[in-house]
Amino acid sequence: MIKILVISSKGGTGKSMLSAALRDALGDAQIVDLDPQRTLTISAQESGRPLPIDPSQASARYLIYDTPPYHDDSIKAQIKSFDQIVIPVKSGLSDLIALKGIYDDIEDAKMFDKAILVFNEVRKPINNTHKEIVNLFKHSYPLIKIANTQLSSLLGFNRVLAEPLSGKSLEQIKEFIKEFSFND
Repeated sequence: MIKILVISSKGGTGKSMLSAALRDALGDAQIVDLDPQRTLTISAQESGRPLPIDPSQASARYLIYDTPPYHDDSIKAQIKSFDQIVIPVKSGLSDLIALKGIYDDIEDAKMFDKAILVFNEVRKPINNTHKEIVNLFKHSYPLIKIANTQLSSLLGFNRVLAEPLSGKSLEQIKEFIKEFSFND
């Protein structure tokens, strides 16, 4: 079983949306909803999408962990048990600052080879401000791989909590997955 941690120290970065999109794109995947807001659990109950599970009930090839929107010591204690660490961020200084604690945890665990940062809800065409922010991330966190794939603010991503991912959104997620460390 391949365990994927979707983590960010702040809310609004798209952790739950990305977790659901990864489940759809990977196929044989289940989600563990560790977020106290329970976005994935509530949306599944309302929409009929697959419900998140307890890790002890896992039966799929991939197990995706959606985490709380804050820095949590219980996640830090388990970080070494994950095969892939996915860090969604938006193009802004608050996301840059919020990454510090996670970066330190990944460094302490010597897990940079398993971590990938992805820019989420990127508006096209990409402007100079976004490019400058990407460079700030690269300079501030040089050991974390930054995905070549940048996830657009496509309608399919907004719907993924209620219906299966499809179209260009699915294509983007599949391109992103190709960059994961377990594909090396």
